[in-house]
Amino acid sequence: MSVAIASVSPEVMRSGDDLTVTTVVRADADAPDESEDLTVSLGIDRATRAHDRAWVERWDTADLDADTGRPVKTEPVPALAAGTEETVTFTVSWAQLGLSRSTAWGALGLSIVLSDDGAPVSADRTFAVWDPETGTTPTLDLGFLVPLVGPAVSQDPVTASDDVVRAVADDARLGHVLAATADEPAVAWAADPALVRAAATSDSASAQDWADAVTSPSQRVRFALPAFDPDTAAYAHADLPLPDLAVMDDGSQPTSGADPTPSSDPAPGTDVTPTETGDPIDDGGGAVDGSGTEEPEDPQQDSSASPDSESDAPGEPDGSDESEDSDTENDTGEEPDPEATGTVPVLAGWRTDLAWPAAGPDAPTVETAVAAGRSIVVLDPGSADGEAAEGAMGLPDALTDAITPAVANTTTAAGDATLLSPDPALSALVTALTTLPGNPSGGRDRLLAETAVIAASSDDARSLVALPRTWNPDPALATEVIADVSSLPWVAVAPVDDLAADASTDPATAPALPDRMVSPDEIPASTLDSLADHRERLAQVSGLVPDPAALATTVDDRLVSPTSVVYRQDPGERETAVEVAQSAATALLDAVHIVPGSDVNLIAAEGGLPVRVSNGLPQEATVRVVLDSDDPRLRVNDSPVTTVPADSEVIVEVPVTAVGSGNVSPSVHLETLDGQELADPITFALRMRAAWATVGTAVIAGLFGILLIAGIWRTVKRGRGATRAAQAAVDEPPAPSDDPRAER
Repeated sequence: MSVAIASVSPEVMRSGDDLTVTTVVRADADAPDESEDLTVSLGIDRATRAHDRAWVERWDTADLDADTGRPVKTEPVPALAAGTEETVTFTVSWAQLGLSRSTAWGALGLSIVLSDDGAPVSADRTFAVWDPETGTTPTLDLGFLVPLVGPAVSQDPVTASDDVVRAVADDARLGHVLAATADEPAVAWAADPALVRAAATSDSASAQDWADAVTSPSQRVRFALPAFDPDTAAYAHADLPLPDLAVMDDGSQPTSGADPTPSSDPAPGTDVTPTETGDPIDDGGGAVDGSGTEEPEDPQQDSSASPDSESDAPGEPDGSDESEDSDTENDTGEEPDPEATGTVPVLAGWRTDLAWPAAGPDAPTVETAVAAGRSIVVLDPGSADGEAAEGAMGLPDALTDAITPAVANTTTAAGDATLLSPDPALSALVTALTTLPGNPSGGRDRLLAETAVIAASSDDARSLVALPRTWNPDPALATEVIADVSSLPWVAVAPVDDLAADASTDPATAPALPDRMVSPDEIPASTLDSLADHRERLAQVSGLVPDPAALATTVDDRLVSPTSVVYRQDPGERETAVEVAQSAATALLDAVHIVPGSDVNLIAAEGGLPVRVSNGLPQEATVRVVLDSDDPRLRVNDSPVTTVPADSEVIVEVPVTAVGSGNVSPSVHLETLDGQELADPITFALRMRAAWATVGTAVIAGLFGILLIAGIWRTVKRGRGATRAAQAAVDEPPAPSDDPRAER
């Protein structure tokens, strides 16, 4: 046999009211054929002044043998056959209940006890509120905060987009959240802007409608969480700053000085990887003479700097010359989408000063949030994995007995913080009532009593209801519960930002935070360190190109998304996401590099050492080529800057001076223009034969001297021979002539 309270009317009694309590008595299927001598008794606990939250807990969870209050009335129950039920209704006046105008305003305890032949066999309990109307009704300022966060973000762009579309569908969890709260502007939202962006830029009309509803102008208080809802506690315990990816006031106007012009960036969620350039190409182009001029390749031609072996590499432009312009604009002919720039669109007016760590935040977590510019910190009452507590009765007494201050100020090493402390019991009650259909008096009456006790406890009573990240409400139930609570005479629904603005400055009101409390489900600090290192290097590579956001945003998103709080529920999947994200980042980080070549000969005192630089990025990249030598025989004269077109390679000549001859092992690496090293240096062998050029020049000069002297000697010798021949011709007498006229 069992008894249950079906309804109580009115829930708020005033002088002159009659109370009606309807109960249902049921006989189990295996009960005797007929149960006789059954009675149902109504009892009341009307000591309203003594009723606190501990009493509410005790009364609601008491067993059959516990005190049931002052007896008010007993009614007989007709004989019941097995498997049948009977309704018994009590109607009593306020005077019969022992209430008067001198009874203080507050929660009443009502009990129903089923007895068989005088022995209690079943009981049920509920609550009502007494209002003597002799003074001002207490008031509870009650705020509602609802998270809008999505599922774990897949590293596959197509899968990630499909997951978001399914999550925000009308019949899915986030669709239910929107339907349950859209018509309640006093309910504040804390949204993941990356989720909003993904829905807004998807190909699904329903997902776009969801994003439009979330971002449309409204009086609602809306907070933009850090993109991808990163685990603030994990970052704090790894001693790393909280990542806060670019947040935009709208789809095109940046807040931090970025270029507002829409670019041809890949759409959010698409994969950005460097362009494949094929196998590395050796630097074996033409040799370089002493003047630094590149000569056509000729295996038989002497050169001052040449590779040991031949190469079939085509000649490349001198890296010291200005690179040709590369076309990095959208070649699809389509107008780029302003919301597809990789930044996160948020309507103007959204607040970005709130952090919502996973359950059980400690002092370092709050400090990390404040350091990130998020001075309002929600102290989540849920369990460590982000789930809500199951029901309202399973919470520790330390939480349910006390009245949790909704808001308080505290000071951290990073600055002042405003702590929003959701009430654990109220939050769990609203979660249960809005997700599980059930007896309307079971749970709602507890919510009635809890709010009444809180309201009566202080002249400035304030509480906050925060729903869990996984909240999946029945929209109709949620709308009804929120409306019912809001309509209670002692409840005034307050915007969350108003609660935050009214924080107490009394240090005694601030909840004590543990010095350090690490959840086993947090992402490991070593993993966060690795992701942070990839992000730092990615920022360096992004600085090489004209449009850094277009290059790095998608990969940067992929490095942050595995740190989401939602991954606490699936650490194995998180590890996979981290591996994929780091692989994508590594491909981008290695896209600009030096192509290793063969050994080099330098046979001149001065020349240029050829270094082949490859750029596999979709944009041109500007780098500085730095040659280092710890051998005094090789002096580096300059570190040239070159711009390498997208998907191209260039040869850059680094000017050097050889002070002597010998074999040295210099190293070469690439740097950003502000001096950050991009990768580990590459060491190569250089054979310097500067004396060879001196000896060769002397030999050639000597040969020229010998030839000159020989030429002069021959010229002189020929001159002397001609002179003697002419003199001999003058001194010789003329020969006799046979002409008879000669003797005349």
